[in-house]
Formats: sequence, structure tokens, C-alpha cells
Amino acid sequence: MATPAQRVYMIEQVRSNATQFIETVSQFKALGETFALQNIASELVAEDFNGANTGLTPESIIAYMIMMTALLSTMSVDDQKIPYTIKRA
Repeated sequence: MATPAQRVYMIEQVRSNATQFIETVSQFKALGETFALQNIASELVAEDFNGANTGLTPESIIAYMIMMTALLSTMSVDDQKIPYTIKRA
């Protein structure tokens, strides 16, 4: 059984996570627009993946963009509103 303090803490954590989710989705949508407008998918080459990006491939970046777009597209309009109802003010 959770104590009242533990329950309140969990509510605060969920609200914080909802706020982070909203920010992350907004950033991803902006990133996706730029990715599409600049046609990045067709221009990525292995040489782009050095330094901190070593080990990644054009395919892995494209796969992530596709996966996130697909994931977000499965959310109904009502689902998309939920985080806004509980986010931090």
C-alpha cells in the first residue's frame, strides 16, 4: 500500500512526465518538419556519422523518424489532449 505522501509524489511525477512528453513531441514535430523540408533522409551518408554519432547509420536515423511518426499517428485527438490536462502549469 502506498502512503498519502507516496501517492502525491507519484501524481507530481506523472504531471512532470506529461510536461516533458508535450515538450518532446513538440520538438519532434519541428524536427520532423525540418527533416522533410530539407530532404535529409535522402542526403544522409555514412560520413555524417562520426564523433558522438559514431555507430549510427542513415538507416537508424530514418527508422527512428518513421517509428516516432507512426507512434504519434496512432494517438487519437482525445489521447493527444490528455497530457495537456495534467501537465504542470
